[in-house]
Amino acid sequence: MTTSVEELLEMCKMAAQSATPGQPVRAVAILGRASRKPRAARGFPQNVMMAVTPTRLMSFEYKPRQNRIKIVRKFADWPRSVVDIEVEPGEGARLLRFRLIDGTNVELAQPTSGAQDETINASFDAALGIGRSA
Repeated sequence: MTTSVEELLEMCKMAAQSATPGQPVRAVAILGRASRKPRAARGFPQNVMMAVTPTRLMSFEYKPRQNRIKIVRKFADWPRSVVDIEVEPGEGARLLRFRLIDGTNVELAQPTSGAQDETINASFDAALGIGRSA
């Protein structure tokens, strides 16, 4: 069975919502460690799903299953008010730099290589107000 991009996005959102009771998930993104600077995402797994709620950014390690997404663990939970996000364009992926008020920086890659990535990223980008970079 082939899963459409919209179905994948809905499965991700449902998985994130089940892991964040009491926080409405507005958007999700599928991210990964940035290969250019692997130490900048120390402690983060290779496969990252980030959820945006009205007040928080939460990151999860996940595993895709045939008809669902399995959340393995939550490993970051930041108040949105303490995070600034910088975007660095790249070929095939953008670098998202999450700068926390305590001086911590986390860099994750967001795929941008096709229409599927654009669809998956659009609501996440809009929820965070980061827009698209050429």
